[in-house]
Amino acid sequence: MKKYIFILLCNLSLIFTVNAQWNGTNPLSTNANVGIGTTTVTSPLIINKATWHLVPTLEIIHSPENPGCNGCLNIAQKISVLDNTGTNKQNIGLWVNTLNASYNYAAIFENGNVGIGTTVPGAKLQIVNQAQNSNGNTLILGPGGGAQLRLGYNTTYSWIQAHGSKPLHINELGNNTILNLSGGNVGIGTTEIGTHKLAVEGTIGAREIKVEADTWSDFVFNDNYKLKALEEVESFIEENNHLPDVPSEKEVLEKGIALGEMKAKLLQKIEELTLYVIDINKRVKSLEEENKALKEENSILKAQ
Repeated sequence: MKKYIFILLCNLSLIFTVNAQWNGTNPLSTNANVGIGTTTVTSPLIINKATWHLVPTLEIIHSPENPGCNGCLNIAQKISVLDNTGTNKQNIGLWVNTLNASYNYAAIFENGNVGIGTTVPGAKLQIVNQAQNSNGNTLILGPGGGAQLRLGYNTTYSWIQAHGSKPLHINELGNNTILNLSGGNVGIGTTEIGTHKLAVEGTIGAREIKVEADTWSDFVFNDNYKLKALEEVESFIEENNHLPDVPSEKEVLEKGIALGEMKAKLLQKIEELTLYVIDINKRVKSLEEENKALKEENSILKAQ
């Protein structure tokens, strides 16, 4: 009796198995959750593949009309997300060409944002590095082991750098580069920028530097300019140990110098010195003429 019951159960199992198979014509439809490779089904569709790193978990194969594109996944093949009205909200389009890898690409359509490392992207593309440390790379562009462009951030600042001991070229084609158009300053080799538009810790090499000055020192040659007497200049130097209108050593060490302003100050002193020399030259010529007259007068007296 037990033997007959066992045979009956086996036959019923075979019948149910056969009936559960898709006949290839009628569409498959179910309102229940479906699990493939798992008996724990908590979502409408779960695919569990233990050897996912060796065998693809899910394959969508499209056979195009062009037989030369063997194994292509056409851009028309896509994963669609519909809202409750049936409107397509997102499309993920893929094109895979096994014959020419240069044609492979993936595209995300519609007007939504894309997030990598975040489920709430705040921009068209937001990449979040969960490590959030000074050495963490949020985005790497370039081949492994070669010249790369790396971007990242931490809790203090964001950064961009060339990797692999290669220089970072900006605007290699020679078009204009605009920094901080609406405000902000730039530091090179320093974070102590202060109020300077450009702060550099180190030397600057240039073939030419053009300084646009607001004033110049030619006012020294105006008729109403009062040139200090040399005795007054001498007294000022003895008391202050520097020239009038020129910053002292202490001021320069504490505050530095403005290049354009300092050039104008130095020119002012040169022009004042020129006026002193002209005045001295006039005095010398006058003395020479007086000396010549005295010599002539002395010669006449000796002749008498």
